[in-house]
Amino acid sequence: LLARLDAGARLVGVDRDPEAVLEGEKLALEDTRFRIRRARFDCLPELVAEEHRQIDGLLLDLGVSSPQLDDAERGFSFLRDGPLDMRMDPDSGESVADWLARAGEKQIADVLYQFGDERKSRRIARAICERREQQPIRTTVQLASLIQSVMGRGEPGKHPATRSFQALRIHINGELDALRSTLDQALETLAIGGRLVVDGRTAGAAEAAGQGPLRRQGRTARQRAQPQRGAAGGGESGMSAARGQATGSVLAAGWLPPLLLVLVVASAVGVAYSVHESRRLTDRAQQAQRQQAQLETRWGQLLLEHSTWGSYARVERLAREELGMKLPKTDERVLIRP
Repeated sequence: LLARLDAGARLVGVDRDPEAVLEGEKLALEDTRFRIRRARFDCLPELVAEEHRQIDGLLLDLGVSSPQLDDAERGFSFLRDGPLDMRMDPDSGESVADWLARAGEKQIADVLYQFGDERKSRRIARAICERREQQPIRTTVQLASLIQSVMGRGEPGKHPATRSFQALRIHINGELDALRSTLDQALETLAIGGRLVVDGRTAGAAEAAGQGPLRRQGRTARQRAQPQRGAAGGGESGMSAARGQATGSVLAAGWLPPLLLVLVVASAVGVAYSVHESRRLTDRAQQAQRQQAQLETRWGQLLLEHSTWGSYARVERLAREELGMKLPKTDERVLIRP
């Protein structure tokens, strides 16, 4: 982006992760056109106020990042044992472990079903509530093993805990709420003709489809696949390529929830653009109506003046009342000089 922007442009990065912010601060030292802000996506009004201008281009890159997946202490991976956290911002909010310790069985089941499309959400929620009565669920491996005991082997090439970890991550970070709020804010903060781009493909979803974390280098999925690589994203299983899963098995690899999310986002973007254009046209129509009202008022004034000077009685009344003049008597002569 910076390579394509001119010298007077401004690029602002937004991320909740303190590690990502540190990387952004390094980039800001190298290029003064860039700055990083630690916040959720839905801080667009504050950014506009700080920059004193509307946004020309907005890029939303959703999901988790590779550094988050690789660090077991962050709790996103069910293939690496670590604290059951999953917070994008580890300095705010509650961890997944704390939430599971207090949430009701129905609440847990609803989250797993709504955000993960997990068909066995009720059985998993019941097992979680029964297990926490015996011992707290504090680590990723504890939860992953419990879910696996309920699910069995699950789908080929996909860990049984994939959908549940994705759902818990989305819920604990309020990702969909932030996305909805950001799309609403974009209507007010994007400049006329501005662009909004949403990238909803997470690293986990790419791995689940056998594509590897990234394909920018042009390497094949089998070359880039890393066995035992897990993610709390759209599909946390880098094992698919190692086990010979076909890259075309999109739905079987757990792409249904991310695909639905992308469709919803695309629809929301289309609606947002339509509303944005509708508001712009409405503003123009209202401005034209105001101009028409002003012209009609002026036309009425002109008609009044015309009718006034076209009536002898009105001219006489204006001469007497406004100018202090009087009509001469019948035997009186009045000389009017220029």
